Amino acid sequence: MRLRTLLGVLAIAVLLPVLVFSIIAVLLVLRLERQAAEQQIAETAKRIALSVDRELAKAESSLRVLASSMALTAGNFDAFRGQAEAAIPSEGAWIRLFDPGGQQLVNTGAPRETPLPVHVALERITETMRTQRASVSGLYTGRYSRRLIVSVDVPVVRNGESKYVLSMALLPETLARVLEDRPIPADWIVAIFDRDGRTIVRNVAADRFVGQLGRPDLVAEVHAKPEGAVQNVSREGIPLYNAFTRSELSGWSVVAGVPLSTLNIAAPVVDLTRSARELSRGAAPARYGASVTEVAELGRAFADAARLIRGA
Repeated sequence: MRLRTLLGVLAIAVLLPVLVFSIIAVLLVLRLERQAAEQQIAETAKRIALSVDRELAKAESSLRVLASSMALTAGNFDAFRGQAEAAIPSEGAWIRLFDPGGQQLVNTGAPRETPLPVHVALERITETMRTQRASVSGLYTGRYSRRLIVSVDVPVVRNGESKYVLSMALLPETLARVLEDRPIPADWIVAIFDRDGRTIVRNVAADRFVGQLGRPDLVAEVHAKPEGAVQNVSREGIPLYNAFTRSELSGWSVVAGVPLSTLNIAAPVVDLTRSARELSRGAAPARYGASVTEVAELGRAFADAARLIRGA
């Protein structure tokens, strides 16, 4: 065996274990980075869900204070309307009062003396009065406003008997403000779904997708368990890694999706493995792994090792 060949074999024997160890080290680093990224996505979904719950709880609290109004007890709806208008927490919300038959008696979103319709979903009024418990609706179109809304509904109880239902209507864009609490990366897709899987809030293309059902595979996953993660393809055709969580208060689900291309480390690692095989045969490895910094550095190390071996 020629000296040059012996030196090449010796170089491979010395360098290859070091490079294999380096691959393992990089894999561990990348795995930890992937886990940290997934944790961040899950925490973002939970943070948004908590923010939504706070807004809904604030609406419920305002309604409970109004429910104790003496004007309401006396049936003075004109005076009660003034109190209700003062209790509205923000733009994009209004308060309604329903009788047991679902007839609107007060609507702060309509001019005074306007004839008001019956609630579009009478069963919500009936159920709220029966249970005497507050509840949060899904997304629906208001009969008077003709707009997509959700509502927080609270019973008005006197001497143990339900007399009315107070309801605060909220526009989807009002709830969408919770996404402004902290910046969301531009390539993330965040959505809030109601219990039926209908889109209430979406940070991307809201004008196209609010009011529409989510992708069936994603909706099935979020209905199956209160929190978790799933991969799917967005309605724009983008493969996503999604973390989701469900609110106990409303039953709505918050989904935070990140493009798989942002998280995917499998391809560069496969490229490195291919480089190691080429190096063991004494061949010059192709340039792989440029998409991840650590992997790219290791790929350059492979190329340097190949040049040393060829020069031996």
